[in-house]
Amino acid sequence: MTDSEVQAPPFMLDVEFTEGCNLRCDFCGIQAIREGIGDYKFMTLATAESLSDSILSAGWTSRLEISGHGEPSMNPHKVDLVRELRRGKKNQILLTSNGGGLLRDTTQVISALFSAGLNILLLDDYEHVTIIDKLLGNYTGSVPIHYYPRDGLEFNPYRRKPPGTKMIVVLPDLAQTATGVHSTANNRAGQGAPPVYLDGKRCVKPFRDMVIRWDGSVNSCCNDYRGVVKVGNVNATPAHALWNGPVFKSLRRHLYNGDRSFSPCRGCDFVGMRPGLLPDKLGKLTLPVPTMEDKEVINKAISGDSFTKIVWRKWEGGKE
Repeated sequence: MTDSEVQAPPFMLDVEFTEGCNLRCDFCGIQAIREGIGDYKFMTLATAESLSDSILSAGWTSRLEISGHGEPSMNPHKVDLVRELRRGKKNQILLTSNGGGLLRDTTQVISALFSAGLNILLLDDYEHVTIIDKLLGNYTGSVPIHYYPRDGLEFNPYRRKPPGTKMIVVLPDLAQTATGVHSTANNRAGQGAPPVYLDGKRCVKPFRDMVIRWDGSVNSCCNDYRGVVKVGNVNATPAHALWNGPVFKSLRRHLYNGDRSFSPCRGCDFVGMRPGLLPDKLGKLTLPVPTMEDKEVINKAISGDSFTKIVWRKWEGGKE
């Protein structure tokens, strides 16, 4: 790998406290890995420690976004996991939740999360359930509540905030808003909605985001719900070594050149913001076209079983 292909640290680390959800939304890719609600798999403190060690040793300041392929608040050890991610670091920590695991002892649990080091609690207010209404009705804590985008762009939860920030941000239902960063959804690589073919279009994901699943496994991106592209595991290899390893290198060469010929990128409609500014932040560097060796690396990474079981969506021939 040349110096120009040593990728800058990811903007965001997507940390999966829980695989599995208490809801079953039509647009969500979780229906491609679950036949019903529940069936949870939880990140352990040992895996969080391995990830935390990786971040510290690499000196990454990436935003730590606790979301993944499920509802993170269902993890019974969520407070301890947040505390471990905070250990010795100034990274912004954001937890995205539908509130399912915060309904019991709401104020106590939310206060404990912020005391453990959480900066932003992002609540998705889905119209077809009343979880957030109940949660906010129960909450009597001191951390302020804001509504984005209604209360202003400064409450965009994905923008970097000053160290020590503590706030709760409520996002409206995706189906009910036409503005803000939460106003559109992609097809989750053809697992949340039917495939859309964008041959020739770049994707920013492997340049800016890295996903760490509940058991430490790393795949291509958050849209790869099934974990088809198997990169490695942070319990065995430091996150920064995986980030600049052969699979991510080959992914970047393919997607920089608009090559989406492999699963799950084939049929994914995600592009991302500022795809022209790749592979570096200023768009001054270039990447070569993928070689046969790169193609072999990808083929090896997608061969064999995915990280999860597969539930076929109706447009894939399954039943719903």
